[in-house]
Amino acid sequence: MVKTSAWVLVNLLTLSALAQAEELVEAGNTVVPVNQPEQVSAEHVVEPIVIPATTVAGMYAQENYIGISDQAARSAIKAFTPQEWQYIAKAARNIGQYEQAQTYYQALSTTKTRASQQDGRLGLWLTAIDQRAQDSALTQGHAYLKQFGNDASAQDAQQYYRQVFKRDFNNASVVSDNERIKADYRAAAKQKRFAKQRELLQQYPQLFGGNDALWLDLAEQQEIIATTQTTTADNTQNLNTANERLLALLAAHPDNVELQKSGLASQLDAAVRLNRPQDGIAAYQQLQTLEPNIAVETKAMYADALLSNKQPKAALAVLASIPTEQLTDEMHDNIISAYSDMGYMSKAQASRQNWSIAPKRNDFTHNYRIPNAYATEREFWDIRLNDWDGHHRKANRMVKARLDVAPADTNALRLKGDLRRWQGFPDDALAAYDEAAYYIHPDERVGLQVNRATVFLDQGDYRSAHASIDLLPDYSASKQDLLKRLDLQAAPQLNVQSSWSDTTSPPQQQHEWSINSQLFSARSQDGHRAYVEHEVETSPYGKDTLRMQRVGVGAELNFYPTQVDIAAGHGTELNQKPYLHASVNHQFNQWFKAGLEVQKNSETTPLRALEKDVYADAAIANANFHLSADVDAGLGVSVNDLDDGNLRREAYAYVSSTLWQRDRFSLKNYSRIDWQKNRPTASAAYYNPEQAHSFSTEFTAQYRHFLDHDVQFTQQLTAGIGRYYQKNQAAEDTWLLRYGHNWDIHDAYGIGYSVGRKRSIYDGNPEYSNFIGLNASIKF
Repeated sequence: MVKTSAWVLVNLLTLSALAQAEELVEAGNTVVPVNQPEQVSAEHVVEPIVIPATTVAGMYAQENYIGISDQAARSAIKAFTPQEWQYIAKAARNIGQYEQAQTYYQALSTTKTRASQQDGRLGLWLTAIDQRAQDSALTQGHAYLKQFGNDASAQDAQQYYRQVFKRDFNNASVVSDNERIKADYRAAAKQKRFAKQRELLQQYPQLFGGNDALWLDLAEQQEIIATTQTTTADNTQNLNTANERLLALLAAHPDNVELQKSGLASQLDAAVRLNRPQDGIAAYQQLQTLEPNIAVETKAMYADALLSNKQPKAALAVLASIPTEQLTDEMHDNIISAYSDMGYMSKAQASRQNWSIAPKRNDFTHNYRIPNAYATEREFWDIRLNDWDGHHRKANRMVKARLDVAPADTNALRLKGDLRRWQGFPDDALAAYDEAAYYIHPDERVGLQVNRATVFLDQGDYRSAHASIDLLPDYSASKQDLLKRLDLQAAPQLNVQSSWSDTTSPPQQQHEWSINSQLFSARSQDGHRAYVEHEVETSPYGKDTLRMQRVGVGAELNFYPTQVDIAAGHGTELNQKPYLHASVNHQFNQWFKAGLEVQKNSETTPLRALEKDVYADAAIANANFHLSADVDAGLGVSVNDLDDGNLRREAYAYVSSTLWQRDRFSLKNYSRIDWQKNRPTASAAYYNPEQAHSFSTEFTAQYRHFLDHDVQFTQQLTAGIGRYYQKNQAAEDTWLLRYGHNWDIHDAYGIGYSVGRKRSIYDGNPEYSNFIGLNASIKF
């Protein structure tokens, strides 16, 4: 006891000295405690702030009051801020060390900072009540009221006085038992002491009705929902249980309008936290029928649910209805996300620039100021939007500049990985994620595992994707999203491609058309799948039409980075022989991949050759290069050995690039050189130039519409020109004009169609034709 009193006296003297020094807290601000951690944010998501258990605030949050007292006894007075001495004083109150608590509060009440003075005065008042010292409580209470007025804290303290002394603070008359019990109930409700409320309901049923019990049940579930994050399996289970009880409560009382209004908002909150956006949307729409004036916070949760449900346009409309001065950082973040999801990068940038953000924000206790993670997120949005709008090099420079200053910034390293993944460089992306993992505790690498699994799915590396997803906890919403994507990529699939053309000059009596269909099975765990294929092709032949048809089965074998494709079948019309195709493709690195293929009874054999019972075998090689985010190139060679003695050799090279991009618009170019050489074969009934080569270039203007419910509609207009050179013939110009649409619905259904006209050259003679293309893909 002597040791403790001496320690208290030393600290009291030091606090008094601090009160005479320069103020520790500036007006309108608070001092960040020693060792306060930086907040870390995941992509598009700000994670909850965690106060380490080693800090005074952290120990207080864990109710480790004795630990606070012991730490204060071991530490120098300058190790703590006035805010931390408030926690120390509260801890002393909580464990009954009222003398020490009064000492700390008295010292705080004499500091120069008004906020600390107020906390000190209030603490003296409450500590007197704790000790049942009524005279002292009256004295301290009147002193507080005189200095700070009858504010909310004073009213709470008076209510506490009334509970303890059974008297009104300003009236010596005895409070009736019924009034006291109801006051106790209201105080417990305000403090969210649900067990105390339930105890009073059971002890005094004559004072309360069924409505009180109903609202207590609702309040309990609402509190669990509002304070629970799905960061652990237990939390997720608790949240699910609270949500189920809430739904049962609302279902049992459909006519209680006020209960429905309050409960539906919490149902929306739970749905957002549990990643069930459709349930949340339904709850909000029901709430709209009951309440015309919905709270801003509820509207913001609704917008969050709409974004999760891939309805950015609807989410933006909701956020636009909120007055600008009421927009929080989270709402600003969602506005930018909605614009970017709709393809409006310039509007997203304008919103980002209009986002006035404070570099620091309150922690969960509202006593400390900590770094605002949204300040970093605002900067990261600038980098993302530049990349998505085609400024890839600028985005890379921006993230590099940040890492040059802070090489261990794990958020910046993750962003670097994201940029390289979006730009088509998975090796760089994985390297950046691995570097970030070096600085993160293994228990906190969930976000990085999500990033890695996404890269593996992009590449078609199903074994690695499964391994990464299996490491994620079951309660993770990201795991559920990845499993949905995995199921979609592995689903059975039907692909159909068809084309039709009509040669108008010189006119032909028949048309050309073809249709190729493939039906794939579901993929195995490793990504293997089987398929059946059917091909039909027709071509004019004088006044008649040649029709070829064949059917077969095949398998795609996934040994990433090596892919093997084997197919075998038989011709059923015109082509009367079996066929066998086998190909191997290997991804050497993020820059280069190559493939080899052999075809027995080649699929490129001209129909006029087949009509003469001439078949061909082929060998094909190709190489493809990913040079940058905007440029790809490739080349290939093939040899076709026909039964009539002809040996057809072909080669090509191409470059594909995005020349310009702005919001939903882009301009692309595809340029290609082709070369062909054939053996002179007198019996050849098909087009067989001895030697020919050509150059062509196409420019495509593209506009993408991003619609709600994960629907993308793309318009494309292509114009191309070229030059065709054939041995012993004059060189001639070629051209093409095409317009088409593509629909992508939920990444599960795709359809494209186009119409066009082109000029081709055969043996020095121009040929003009109209054409139509159609393709469809359905995943089951």
